Amino acid sequence: MTQNTNIPLVRKQLLFPFIVITSLFFMWGIANDLTNPMVSAFKKVMPGVI
Repeated sequence: MTQNTNIPLVRKQLLFPFIVITSLFFMWGIANDLTNPMVSAFKKVMPGVI
């Protein structure tokens, strides 16, 4: 009675845009996470500017 059908999570036509959008969100998160340590490092290097 049970039938094993493999339903893909993302269709083949949409696989490339899905990978691009997922990668962009990942890179956006990394850039957002690196902002605070960079600002504090720049404050130590250039104390009078920032």
